[in-house]
Amino acid sequence: MANIFTITSAQQTLKADANGMATTVFTVTNATSRPLRGVAKIKPLGNTQTQWLSIEGEAERDFPAGGTHQFTVDFNRPKPAAAPTATPQPAESFPFRLDVISTANPDEDFTEGQSVTVEIPEQTIQPKKSFPWWIPVVIAVLVVGIIVAVLLLRENGDNNENTATPTPTMTTTPTTTPTPTVTPTLLTPIIPRPKIVRMSPKEYGKDRPGSDFQYFVAPSLQDCENACRENAACKAFTFGNGNNCWLKNAKPAPVDNPNFISGTKIE
Repeated sequence: MANIFTITSAQQTLKADANGMATTVFTVTNATSRPLRGVAKIKPLGNTQTQWLSIEGEAERDFPAGGTHQFTVDFNRPKPAAAPTATPQPAESFPFRLDVISTANPDEDFTEGQSVTVEIPEQTIQPKKSFPWWIPVVIAVLVVGIIVAVLLLRENGDNNENTATPTPTMTTTPTTTPTPTVTPTLLTPIIPRPKIVRMSPKEYGKDRPGSDFQYFVAPSLQDCENACRENAACKAFTFGNGNNCWLKNAKPAPVDNPNFISGTKIE
């Protein structure tokens, strides 16, 4: 086995949120002096299930000599099913790692990444609330009461019609009232001004690692910046290493790296 890639992660331990979700970013670097095409694969360890793990964006990417890519891995463990009574759930840990394999020689050229563990704290599973039994009873009583009231009113109305004294009918000649002519008023539509999105000056020689939510190969630096400007979720971008473009949903701290150019959205 040849370790042709270097795989690092900023965090070896992750804390899952209340919904059992966590996210981490792996930085993968081509450690050789030649271009490579690699495939990232998530390896579940211990009790971790494969379906709980996913990679955002393309898992297979081109690495120039010494080039770097970032892979965002999402962890999503479904909540345990509700129990008949409140049940304490002990704290649990779920390890996994990211491996990167060369497509040219997958049997020999691959690298196993560091193990990362997601910790789920102790929690209490609340019982599922049953539907209140008294609601259908109240509805049935109301329906029966309405039906009885309608029948009583109808019976009283029939008795009144049988005993009522006929009243002579007066015939009147209807008069026609002219209808005024209304002139429609034309309203001028109000067209809202488009919002102008401003971007910061380009940060040459700067990388902003982390917070990636979209990756693609951009024809130019300007295309990468425009993609961030037009995406409402984008807060910053990083461009470099063979026209690679990373859009970020936050503004990570800048790091010196001559291979990258970054920028942020001014809000």
